[in-house]
Amino acid sequence: MLGDIGSDHATLPIALFSAGRIRGAIVTDIHSKPLGRAKTALSDAGFDQNAAFYLTDGIRDILQNGEKPDAFVIAGMSGETMAAILAAAAGLIPMGQLFLLQPMTGIPFLRGALAASGICLEKEIFVAEREKIFVIFAAHFVGISRKITQEEAFLGDFLRCDGSPAARAFCKKEILKLDRKIRGREKAGIDNGFEKEIREKLKNYPEE
Repeated sequence: MLGDIGSDHATLPIALFSAGRIRGAIVTDIHSKPLGRAKTALSDAGFDQNAAFYLTDGIRDILQNGEKPDAFVIAGMSGETMAAILAAAAGLIPMGQLFLLQPMTGIPFLRGALAASGICLEKEIFVAEREKIFVIFAAHFVGISRKITQEEAFLGDFLRCDGSPAARAFCKKEILKLDRKIRGREKAGIDNGFEKEIREKLKNYPEE
């Protein structure tokens, strides 16, 4: 069972249904029009009878209703929004729950929030698509909260060993962002030692 949060056109569940990868889906959106589009798309594809639909802003209502998807997919949102969705469901997430997260922004913030929420990041996958670079988190709820350092939040545990073209491109993109931030902080007379340190580490990725 897939839990597709913020599904919009239901592209993911339709693809997984078509490939025989799932037998059921929970499809949500915060607005009625996108949820309506998802219903129509699944109906047109012949899979609507295998889907449940929720007009909601996260996963709390799903869990409160006793639904237990094998995986929640939350994609195309900011890391801050994803963290808020998970925080709103605190106390309801079952042990071992799998999350697949694709944040558009706020990646360091999300890493920190996951650790604090007792969600263990087990893998980060970097993907290149149409000249854009995306990172996908695979994580399980383990119920043990921990605090990570600012450096751990920025770099994660996986990027340094990932020599894939997408990971290398991600590093280059982050270095350019840091360059801009460093220049701005220098003009403002603000300390930029941390940013310079992170930039140098990224320049040496992947580590041998």
